[in-house]
Amino acid sequence: MDGLAHSYRPDELPERTAANDADVPLVVDLDGTLIKTDLLFESLLSLVKRRPLWLLMLPFWLLAGKAVLKREIARRTQIDVRLLPYNEALLEYLRAQRQSGRRLVLATGADALLARDVADYLGLFDTVHASDADNSLTGVRKRDRLVACHGQGGFDYVGNELRDLAIWRAARRCHAVALGRRLRGRIERSVSLQNHFEAPGGVVRALLRALRPHQWSKNLLVLVPVLAAHISLAPTLLG
Repeated sequence: MDGLAHSYRPDELPERTAANDADVPLVVDLDGTLIKTDLLFESLLSLVKRRPLWLLMLPFWLLAGKAVLKREIARRTQIDVRLLPYNEALLEYLRAQRQSGRRLVLATGADALLARDVADYLGLFDTVHASDADNSLTGVRKRDRLVACHGQGGFDYVGNELRDLAIWRAARRCHAVALGRRLRGRIERSVSLQNHFEAPGGVVRALLRALRPHQWSKNLLVLVPVLAAHISLAPTLLG
């Protein structure tokens, strides 16, 4: 694709919104984009630490669909959204966009119960699109929702993974967060990235912090048999 995306560190900001951008909503992904971790992973960890025996229900929830799985886990967990590892470079950009009068939309595959908590805490978003008990809002489902609401090319989108490509292709302008060199090259063969926001520490460090291994010894006796029984679920949970 023509042109190169601008890359920004947390101490840098892109240029201010152009006048004609104010009428185009900026849609932002949550997992791996606005935050450096994944809310399904965070809520699953919370379930393990607080109510580990509920893990026995994972296969049954999953059989009912991934949307049901997300909702059932979200209903039984508590996440302090103030402590989530936010991507500061992106967050500062969003604040500047909001201040300039631009409409911001949070669109995520995370369950709405958790996504709304994040949106309420940040106070930046006019609208939240998220998964519910019937639909997991990811990939083409998210694209179709956004196109239905804003039209083809009627929104800008910030994402972080290959699964976002379908949405980027439907967006007017494309922004990305923390893409590895290989993934970024693959994506830029299909779309032109306007901005690329760095995320120091990245997902791995955020997940390790969330795991808090020093607190896990007390749960070990419960976790070992439960995780052994459910290890086959891992590809589906992460997919």
